[in-house]
Amino acid sequence: MKRDPIVEEIHQTRQKLIEECGGDLNQLMDRLKAAEIQDRDRVISTISVRKTS
Repeated sequence: MKRDPIVEEIHQTRQKLIEECGGDLNQLMDRLKAAEIQDRDRVISTISVRKTS
């Protein structure tokens, strides 16, 4: 299987975020939810995607 550099970067970023949260998935989810609220105008919901399809 060919290695995809974009997928590799996603895996590395995920690992970094988990490490920054001390392996605590609840802390990671809280962090991601806070980022989502802060950047609300950049978040795309599945509902809005379905409406345009």
